[in-house]
Amino acid sequence: MTEQIQRRPIPMRQAPISAHMASALVGLGLSPNQVSIASTIFALAGAACFILVSRLEILGESSPLTASALLAGAALCILGRLLCNMLDGMMAVEYGKRTATGELYNEIPDRLSDTLFLASAGYLASDNLAALCVGLGWMAAVLALCTAYIRAFGARYMPNGPDYGGPMAKPQRMAALAIGALITAVQINICAEKSAMVITLAVICAGTALTCLRRLNNLAAAMTAAEKIRADKLEK
Repeated sequence: MTEQIQRRPIPMRQAPISAHMASALVGLGLSPNQVSIASTIFALAGAACFILVSRLEILGESSPLTASALLAGAALCILGRLLCNMLDGMMAVEYGKRTATGELYNEIPDRLSDTLFLASAGYLASDNLAALCVGLGWMAAVLALCTAYIRAFGARYMPNGPDYGGPMAKPQRMAALAIGALITAVQINICAEKSAMVITLAVICAGTALTCLRRLNNLAAAMTAAEKIRADKLEK
C-alpha cells in the first residue's frame, strides 16, 4: 500500500521546467535535504541584503542605486528560497529521494527562513519609521511561526490533511515581501523613503493573523467533529 503524502498545492510544480530543474539537481547527486538547507542560505543572503540597506545608509556609504540593487537581490533570494522549497519536495516524492529525516529538513529550514526574511525586513528603515518597521518585522515573523505551528499541530485532526489555507500562507507572504522590496527599491529612487516596506509588513501581519484565525477555526471544527464521531462509536 502506497503512503499518501500531503503536500502544499503549488501549481508551478506541474510545469515542465520544474521537472527539468528537479531532475537536474538529482542528476548532480544532490539530496532533497541539501536543497532544503540551500533555502536557508538564500534566506541568510536575503536578510543580509535587507539589513545592509539601512546599515550602509547610517554609515553614509549608501546611494539610491546601491539600495535598489540590494532590495532587488533580496527579492531574488526570496524567489530562490521558494524554488528550493518546491524542488526538495519534488526530488523526494517524484524522484524517490525521501530520507528518514526529510520531514525535519522540510520544516526547520522553513521556519528559519521565514524568521530571517521577515525580521530582517523590519530593519530596512533607518528614519522615523525605524521602530515601527522593526516591530512589524518581528510581529510578522512570530505570526508566520504561529501559522506553521497550527498547521503542524492540527494535521492529525484535519480529514483532508494539513491546512495550507491562506489568505497569507507562506507563498503569499513571500510574494508580498518580494513585491514590497521591489516597490521600496523604486520608492527610494523617487523620494528616498521606505514607507512601502512598512505598509508591506503591516499587510503581511494582518493577513497572517487572519490566516491563524481561519486555521484555528478550521481546526476547532475538525476536532469537534472527531470528538462527535468518537462519542458516537462509544455509544454503539
